[in-house]
Amino acid sequence: MEIPRSVLKAVESVVDKFKPLSVFLYGSGARRDAKKFGTDYEMGVIYRGKKISRMDLVKANTDPAKARFYPFDYKDFRKHKAYVPFIDPLFFYELLTTARTLAREKIVETLPKPSICVADLIGEIGFEKGFAFAAFLDWRNGDLMMAKNHFSKSCLFGARCLIILHQRKFPASYTEIIRLSKGKEFREWRGLLRQAMKIRLKPRTKLGKSDVFDNMAFLSSVREAITEVLKKKGNIRLL
Repeated sequence: MEIPRSVLKAVESVVDKFKPLSVFLYGSGARRDAKKFGTDYEMGVIYRGKKISRMDLVKANTDPAKARFYPFDYKDFRKHKAYVPFIDPLFFYELLTTARTLAREKIVETLPKPSICVADLIGEIGFEKGFAFAAFLDWRNGDLMMAKNHFSKSCLFGARCLIILHQRKFPASYTEIIRLSKGKEFREWRGLLRQAMKIRLKPRTKLGKSDVFDNMAFLSSVREAITEVLKKKGNIRLL
């Protein structure tokens, strides 16, 4: 995906003002699977020493409509710690798999990936179940675009948890998730996953009430599978 010139100008503005260690692209823009749910570009700004705040970056951003800048303290970043609402090991594993440096030092390309254990998947699937419930609330309130976004993301990332659990692989994109969702554990849910992917590709696709409720049931079944492994084998390392 080609980055708009206005976004690159915003990167230049941040670099000129703060002289950070590194600026990198991550998220759907880096995965190259951003679609029509209001595409923006998420950039991480790694600093060392004097703190750079989120508000500092907002003020320096010359393209707030498309560019989003988030600060990361280098001493925490290299330990796979971040103040984000996601599960750190999965967040960093994806980030270090897909992110690419846009300015200054190449840090994301050189850091080792974190380990992912069974308990991390418990945390992740809880997060996705929350998104699935948000999809239900969005659907009930008539906000179909947000409902589709929450539905498709939670469904596909929930499937990723099952792939990590059973296949010990980390699919970084939606396309990879669908490609790896072929095992018997997905047999009952393949239609649901196809619907989630169809919505990612074509947001005008209709989202039905059954899709919303089936997704919550699917994610509950994923949590049961993860919990079963945790009971039988303990908090083993998966990746």
